[in-house]
Amino acid sequence: MNAGAHIPTYLLCERLAKGGRVLDLYPPDLEGARLLAGTAKSVHVVKRQANEYFASDPPENVTRSAAAPEALPFGRGAFDLIVCPLLADEAN
Repeated sequence: MNAGAHIPTYLLCERLAKGGRVLDLYPPDLEGARLLAGTAKSVHVVKRQANEYFASDPPENVTRSAAAPEALPFGRGAFDLIVCPLLADEAN
């Protein structure tokens, strides 16, 4: 993914995330989650492996975990909005 290419997606989702619970799947960095954290009630970031975590500390309402796509540990209705910039990049 080109540096910063995912930011417009997050700017749009920031409006949709207002007061909601957001799942951010496999983002290239923490900047999108930081944008979402400004309006969302909570943001949960999932990376494929624990060692992929970001060097900087996330905002207080951002949690992080590691999981493969086929093993996401969330039930139906756990989130109000799901963002996956990786899929958008692979479509191009």
